[in-house]
Amino acid sequence: MSDLKLHKFIIIGGDNINTLGVLRSLAEAGFKPELIMVNERNPSFVLNSRYAKIVHKSTSIEESLDILLAIYGKERNKPFVYTTDDNHEQLLDSHYDELKESFYFFNAGATGRISKYLNKDIQCDLARKIGFKVAPYEVVEHGKVPQQVKYPIISKTLNPTMPGWKRDVHIFYNEKELAFARYLS
Repeated sequence: MSDLKLHKFIIIGGDNINTLGVLRSLAEAGFKPELIMVNERNPSFVLNSRYAKIVHKSTSIEESLDILLAIYGKERNKPFVYTTDDNHEQLLDSHYDELKESFYFFNAGATGRISKYLNKDIQCDLARKIGFKVAPYEVVEHGKVPQQVKYPIISKTLNPTMPGWKRDVHIFYNEKELAFARYLS
């Protein structure tokens, strides 16, 4: 582990429990994590964490990448970078070729390969191909009524990087409830 202490450990994420968990885990393992965070709230519980050695605030995920490259892009020992949400992971994935020589980070060996697997439809197809049982589902356009699945159904966005995707998860027990929800949107 002494060789690892030569590297910086950088966390990029938002003001959420995932960010706090990664910060704490690295700190309790003896590292001094540095944080690049999109400050979404004031006050922020993550920014008040005792585990971050250094904190850089950004106003967008794109600015997080700019901070990463500007401050850590020329380190002697490649830093380890951890993302704590799908949006930041997709950002690093889309800049794989630019980042791969300067950082260690979650990747799949080529630009866009992780982003592809964030799609729920692709995840289910892959799971089915390797033998997992997958609940019946149907992909429909927003506002369309599914025709093949049985109620109750869970309605959600395919891609977790879409704005408001967590608010778009709903359970409908019949077509009447679904039709009413479509009327409201």
